[in-house]
Amino acid sequence: MVLAATLGTALVGPTGRATAGFEHTFTTNAAVTIADGDFLGTGPPRDGVPDTFYPDGRPPGTLNAFYGDFGPTNNREHRGVIEFDVSTLSGITLTSATLKLFSTGSGGASTLSGYYGDGAITLDDWYRINDPITTLPQYGNASIDVLAFIQGAIDSGHDYVGFVIWQSPVQKSNGRTFEKSGQLVLGADQDFGVPPPLGAPPYSGSDPPHTTPEPSSMVLAMIGIGSLLPLRTLRRSRSTTDRIGAK
Repeated sequence: MVLAATLGTALVGPTGRATAGFEHTFTTNAAVTIADGDFLGTGPPRDGVPDTFYPDGRPPGTLNAFYGDFGPTNNREHRGVIEFDVSTLSGITLTSATLKLFSTGSGGASTLSGYYGDGAITLDDWYRINDPITTLPQYGNASIDVLAFIQGAIDSGHDYVGFVIWQSPVQKSNGRTFEKSGQLVLGADQDFGVPPPLGAPPYSGSDPPHTTPEPSSMVLAMIGIGSLLPLRTLRRSRSTTDRIGAK
């Protein structure tokens, strides 16, 4: 988890007058698309059970909210998930909180939901849609006021907050994509410090996003292939000898 530079700036209070305050911009590496579809996972297509991470999104580097219906074996649904560390905000009363999502193009209607996280995105975070915050615009970037949600997390003693971008209402083959580099911009009358980096991987689960062989496995495979070459040469030599002896 990365925190941008602290800014001592003028914040606009409820009366409209500028007041001295602090503003921090949070960014995160804990951002991933979770997919329900057999094209990358292990279960039936779009059965309501997430089965894989889709860490780079489509196009790469994006969070996807997508619901596709392409036939009996190629249905799928994507939900984008992002988490932030807010552990340094204990006892702080915020004056502003804005989630900024940067669009990669237009799409269908989608919903933003909030949840209290744990610092690591898991497949179960797919289901965290019970606290809808707003409907996201179909075009352009999105700047969402999340003050009530973030303040509620602080007051409840939670160290992490998460957001899910999902397709609602369902519009098949018509979703939204945002860059993974979302920002959470928080303001307060007192400085709330720099939070520690996330201490867990950005995503975890039993179904890894990639199956590239480990370097040790590749070396063993090369040794195995190399060991077969003398055997093939020996067999070829014996075969030649047998043919000569038969003449």
